[in-house]
Amino acid sequence: MIEKLERRHALRTLLILLEKGRLESLSDLVKLLGVRGMAAASRCAKELEELGLVKLNPAMKPPLTVEIELTSLGRKVAEHVRAIEELLKRGEGS
Repeated sequence: MIEKLERRHALRTLLILLEKGRLESLSDLVKLLGVRGMAAASRCAKELEELGLVKLNPAMKPPLTVEIELTSLGRKVAEHVRAIEELLKRGEGS
């Protein structure tokens, strides 16, 4: 299970969603991750959904988009990831 969090962009995606609240589309996630294509962001979002960390809400009207938001479990995990990041930043130079 933890292996999916080790995959590319998973932790950053959780942190982005923690900061932004939710994203209107996968295109927004692509921009915020700074990646070139949709495939990596889409794969990451689907794997996080399988773990129960994000909810993907497809739009019912054109254009076809998928809203992305953290679940309550996802928020808890993302908060821990943020705490780890802060510890690492404070540990620099120690």
